Amino acid sequence: MWRATIPAAIVAAAATVALVHLARNAGATDVRTAVRQLLPRPPEDQRPQLARQAIEQRRFSEAIAILEDYLDDHPDDGDARVQLGWAQYRIGQFEKSRTEFETVLRKYPQSEDARVGLGFATLQTSGGDAGAKWFRQVLAKDALHRDALEGMVLAGRRQPVSRRVAVEALDAARKLESLSKTFRPELLPTGSERRLRGPASAEIPLSVPARAIRDYIEIADNGGWRPVFLKGFNLGVALPGRFPSEFPTDEKLYREWLETIASLGMNAVRLYTLLPPEFYRALKTHNATHPDAHLWLLQGVWTELPPRYDFSDPDYVAALHAEIARVIDAVHGNLLLGPRPGHAFGAYDADASGSVLAYIVGREWEPFAVVDYNRMHAGQTSFRGTWFEVENGRAMECWVASICDFAAQHESEHYRVLRPLTFANWPTLDPLTHPTESTRTEEDRWRERNGIPFPRKLRAAPWEDDAIALDATLIRPTPANAAGFFAAYHIYPNFPDFMNLEPAYALARDHAGPSRYAGYLAALKAYHGEQPVLVAEFGISTSRGIAHVHPQGWHHGGKSEKEQGALVARMLRNIHDARYAGGIVFEFMDEWFKSTWSVAPFESPADRRRMWFNAESPEQSYGVMAARPGRRAIVIDGRTNDWTGVPVLSAD
Repeated sequence: MWRATIPAAIVAAAATVALVHLARNAGATDVRTAVRQLLPRPPEDQRPQLARQAIEQRRFSEAIAILEDYLDDHPDDGDARVQLGWAQYRIGQFEKSRTEFETVLRKYPQSEDARVGLGFATLQTSGGDAGAKWFRQVLAKDALHRDALEGMVLAGRRQPVSRRVAVEALDAARKLESLSKTFRPELLPTGSERRLRGPASAEIPLSVPARAIRDYIEIADNGGWRPVFLKGFNLGVALPGRFPSEFPTDEKLYREWLETIASLGMNAVRLYTLLPPEFYRALKTHNATHPDAHLWLLQGVWTELPPRYDFSDPDYVAALHAEIARVIDAVHGNLLLGPRPGHAFGAYDADASGSVLAYIVGREWEPFAVVDYNRMHAGQTSFRGTWFEVENGRAMECWVASICDFAAQHESEHYRVLRPLTFANWPTLDPLTHPTESTRTEEDRWRERNGIPFPRKLRAAPWEDDAIALDATLIRPTPANAAGFFAAYHIYPNFPDFMNLEPAYALARDHAGPSRYAGYLAALKAYHGEQPVLVAEFGISTSRGIAHVHPQGWHHGGKSEKEQGALVARMLRNIHDARYAGGIVFEFMDEWFKSTWSVAPFESPADRRRMWFNAESPEQSYGVMAARPGRRAIVIDGRTNDWTGVPVLSAD
C-alpha cells in the first residue's frame, strides 16, 4: 500500500525508492504531495483507518465490508482500493483481489503497490510466469523494491516455471539477502535514534487486537473474540561461535526458521529482546505469504539487574523506559537506530505490529534482589496507573505494574493500540508455599541444632527458591484497559528442588501415568484462578551430562532426541489439560554460549565457550534443532583415540 505518512528523510532506505520515482513521474518535488495528488482521500473520513486496524487484527471480512462501503462514496481512492485488494487476497479471494488491483492500475498507472498486489494475486490464479510479469515491471523501475523481489522469489518456486523466471527468482533472492546492507546504520552516531513518523491522532479509536481476560488470550475475530492456545518456540538466535548479542542479519535465514517453526504446527514465537530489522521483515513477509500458518509474536524487553537491586533507581527506570519505547517503535516500523554495543540496530521500517500478540517485559529475577527491593521500599503497597493497578501488594508488584503501565501508555498514545502485557516469572518467585524447599534461615537453624559448623555470614546473598513471591494476581488491569494482563512462568520439571520433593506433586497423574509436572501446574493454576497463565518456557535437554535429577527420570540432561520429543509433547499436553494459555518450548535451536553450573568451572577460558559444543552441558542442548560441529576433530565424549598424534603441550 502507499506509504504517504513516511517522511522523505528515509529515502536512504530501499523501501522508499519507489516513492522517489513516483514523485518524479508525477512532476512533483515533494513525495507526500505526489502521493496526495495521485491518491486523494478526505482526511476527515475514518473508515480507511478502521479498515487498516481490522486488517492488522486479521478481521479481513470486516475490513472488506468497511472498505466496500467507503469506496461506494469515494470510488477514486486508490489507497483504499489497494487495501481492499489485499484484504481479499488474505482470505483467498484471489480473483476479486486481482480485479481491485487492476482497477487501481487503470486509473493510477504509476501505482507500484497495486502492481505488486496484482503480481501476487496473478501468482495465485495463473502461476509463476504470469505473476512474474508484474514484479518484473516494478523491478525495472526500482531494482531494490523489497515486495517485488519477494514476489519474484515466490514466482520462481511455482512449478512448472520458465527458465527466465527461475533465473530472475535466483537473482531476486540474492538481492534480498544483501538488501539490508543498502542502509548503513553504522553511519549514524553510536546510540542515535530517530522516529520515522509522529504519534497517531488521538481521534483514532483505540484498537484492541487481543485480550487476556479469562484463562486464554483471545484474538479479535470478525466482531467477536476467539480464544487461542499458544504453541510456540523461544527463539534464541546465537549461532555457534557467536555471543548472544551477535545477531544474524540474514533475512532469508529468519524466513527459513519461521517456515520451519510453522511447519511443526506452532502458532507463536517468543523473543527475549529486540532483534535486527531483518527478523521483523521476515515475520511480516511470512505472515503475509502464509496466511494459513500465521505466527504470533510474543515480544520481550530485556534488562539486567539495577544497581544495589533498587529497581526504582531513576537512571535505571529511565533506561528501561527508553528500551521499552524502542522495542514498541521498532515492531511498528518506526525507528532508525544507530549502533549500540551488545544490542540490535538498523532501519526498522517494516511494520510488523499486526503479528504482535503481547509483550513480556523483563526476565526471571533473582530472589535476593526482590527481597532487598521489597525491604528498601516496604511502605510501597499500592500503585494506580492509567492501565494497571495494585492493591495490598509489595514494592516489586507495584514496580512491575508501573513498567507495564508505561508500555501500554506508549503504544496506546503513539499507535492507538492496546495489547496484553505481562512480566517474566518462574517457580522461584511463585506465590505458592513449598515446605520441602528450605530457606537459608531454616538451614542455619538445622545446622545449629545438630552442631554442624556453618558460616554466619556469606560472601554473597544466599539463593533461596521459596523466600519471596512476585505475585501476578496482585497486578490488575484498570477498567480502561480492555486488553488485560496475564501471568507468564518459565516452568521446567527438574528445578527447583520442590518440584521433585513436594509430596502432593507425586500423587498427580496425567494420560501417561504419574506426572509431578502436572501436579505443579494444577497447583499454580488453582492459585491464579481465571487469570490466564502462559508457560513461557519449558523443555528437556539432550545433553549427555545430567545436572539435576528428577524422580520420574525427567532429568536436566541425559535424554535422547526421541525422549526429548516425547517429554516435550507430554508436558505440552499437561499444560493444555490444566487450562493454561499455552506453552512456549525452550528452545528452537542449540546455543553454544550457554553455561551450566555442573561444567562451567571446567570451561576455561569462559569467553571461548561459544566456540565449541560441550556434550556434558545441559544448557547447550535444549534446542529441537541440534547445532553440532561440522568438522569432526576432537569431541569431548570420553574416548581418547581422538587425541592420537596431537602434540603434548604439558605433561603436568
